[in-house]
Amino acid sequence: MQRDTSERGRQARFAMQSHQHRRRQYQLYLEPFQKNCEFLLNQSQNKRLLERKT
Repeated sequence: MQRDTSERGRQARFAMQSHQHRRRQYQLYLEPFQKNCEFLLNQSQNKRLLERKT
C-alpha cells in the first residue's frame, strides 16, 4: 500500500480495491489448481521461491 501511494501516486482507496480484485481472481482461478501442481513459484514480498509440492 505504501509503495502504491507514495511511489506510484495512486489513491489508497484505488490500491485497496485493486488488491481485493486481484485476491478474488487468485482464489477463483489459481488457488484451486495448486493441488495439481508439482512446483509452485512464490513471488511475494519481492522474493522468488521455488517450492516443490510433495
